[in-house]
Amino acid sequence: MELPRQLTQIRQFRGYSVAQLAEKLRVPPTLVATWEAGIHYPSLQAILGLSRILNVPVRRLVQADLGRMRQELHGKNPHRDTDLLLALSLFFGFSWVPVLLVWRHWPWVLGVPLSLWLGVMGLVWHLDGRAHRSDRQHYREILGYFAGQDVATLWQQRLRHRERWVVAGSYALLLVVLGVLGGLMVNQQ
Repeated sequence: MELPRQLTQIRQFRGYSVAQLAEKLRVPPTLVATWEAGIHYPSLQAILGLSRILNVPVRRLVQADLGRMRQELHGKNPHRDTDLLLALSLFFGFSWVPVLLVWRHWPWVLGVPLSLWLGVMGLVWHLDGRAHRSDRQHYREILGYFAGQDVATLWQQRLRHRERWVVAGSYALLLVVLGVLGGLMVNQQ
């Protein structure tokens, strides 16, 4: 992506530090740093703010990245490397099953560290997938903006998507709480 390099150059040319630019955008400085490092791509809202503050046309900021955005959106698996890492981790974890079945002290020597390691690998996979989904949503918004879609409509689509996840998460939490309460009630009888 070209935006990180361009953003750094334009910010420095205009005389802003990362903290000053972040303050003008009303975002944390670490977020601006992740954009400049190429870790995450800014949202359409952030790009519009950057365009306004840095006095640069939106098209100039993202023009070099539009082709890659389209390719990323139509690609089969945007986080193939992370999937491979998780698959290798699971293979490694399950390759120890025969040893664990015959060795008497396995839960403390291997089982606990192995379980923790597999849990961490699963968390990494989840967070990486979440970051890629966020970037892909930003790409959709940016490409929609250049296709002439209304900015307010693009933001409303994002809010509806978030609302669905909040509702689903609330129901899941409610089910967990009811399950725990039900289990406690059964144990007391």
